[in-house]
Amino acid sequence: MTGVTAQADLTYPLAGLLAEPAGSRRDYAFAGIRLELGEDLRLAAPVAGRFRASRTNRGVLISGRFDAGLALTCSRCLRPIDLPLEIALNEEVLPIIDFVSGKPLDATIEPEIARLTDHHEHDLEPLLREAIQLAEPIAPVCRPDCPGLCVVCGEPLDDGPHAHADDLVDPRLDVLRAFRVDGDAETGYHHAAATSDARLDPGSTQLPRGDGSSAAATRRQNEQWESRSDGYRTPGRVSGAATRP
Repeated sequence: MTGVTAQADLTYPLAGLLAEPAGSRRDYAFAGIRLELGEDLRLAAPVAGRFRASRTNRGVLISGRFDAGLALTCSRCLRPIDLPLEIALNEEVLPIIDFVSGKPLDATIEPEIARLTDHHEHDLEPLLREAIQLAEPIAPVCRPDCPGLCVVCGEPLDDGPHAHADDLVDPRLDVLRAFRVDGDAETGYHHAAATSDARLDPGSTQLPRGDGSSAAATRRQNEQWESRSDGYRTPGRVSGAATRP
């Protein structure tokens, strides 16, 4: 086992390791590494860590742990935060040139696996960058119990009391405060109950009103129809609706 200190460009020569039998290994350490993570993501602190390169029967296994920090914004209160990260990496890297014959190997067989360079060097930066990007949380918070922002004034709720009323309403909606609903008029229950047994002129489609005078008038009208002897039309008893012959 050999220990190697940090390299500024994160490129490590592994030709000697490839010449050794499976199970051989090299330990590496680095610190103070700064990476470009893309337009919407940046480091809050340099990357530092250690990893081991172990010879396998077909390539090299890279395994280690790294510390980094991301400069983010709290998804609740929108304050800037520095989020510390501890990243574990465990990736197999395959050669692109056969170490014994020097012939190129077909990299299209396993295109998703990282490759050594044609000089049998391993560039750790792409693997490290991808691991940090994948570790970014979807909704970062400054603390687990962050209350977020006030829905009225937009200030953080943990900044203390606000200088506005709790029941502040949009002025355009203030007229709705005077709105009242008449239960009987809204449901029609009173009128329907009062006329459930009313009898109507079979030639009429208009329901009587729900007061007593209308009910009495309807009864008189029905009695007149029943007293007729011509048999031309027979009145019907309705419940809430008029009937036709």
